Amino acid sequence: MFITTPFWPTYLSGDDLRRAPRLKLVLTAGVGSDHVDSDTAAELGITVAEFTGSNVVSVRRARRDAALTLVRNYIPAYQQVVDGRWDIADNAARSHDIEDKTVGIIGMGHDRAAIALRLKGFDVRMLYNTLHGVTACSCTEEAVFGARFKHLDDLVAQSARSCCPAR
Repeated sequence: MFITTPFWPTYLSGDDLRRAPRLKLVLTAGVGSDHVDSDTAAELGITVAEFTGSNVVSVRRARRDAALTLVRNYIPAYQQVVDGRWDIADNAARSHDIEDKTVGIIGMGHDRAAIALRLKGFDVRMLYNTLHGVTACSCTEEAVFGARFKHLDDLVAQSARSCCPAR
């Protein structure tokens, strides 16, 4: 058995697979197995399987962090540093605090519920939308996360207005 992830150690080529004549299973810890030569694996009778869910905590944290990175304008600020300059006024002018903002969450399955829980500590107003609409389980989202169901158009409009106020 060979255990890998989509990002490390490397692409598992047909040559790599052929050099392991007793290999029967390649297990990917995470989602995605396009880093394994699946045609050669099938030809050699090697099973390629994914162990989904093994990285859910890091994925949820990365999604939360990506949102914070965008709101705080970190990417353009980083580019300024790389370019050898630093203009704090320029960076701050396009940066926002997330507190007291409205966050819209589309879908409220396990992953997004966990993200909502991580965002709750930032004192945000949370809106959500699901394909199923308001259901009996919606009371969980409303009680635990303080999230309120909104139709998609309202969710997008209210979230955009909160995070990107007109200047």
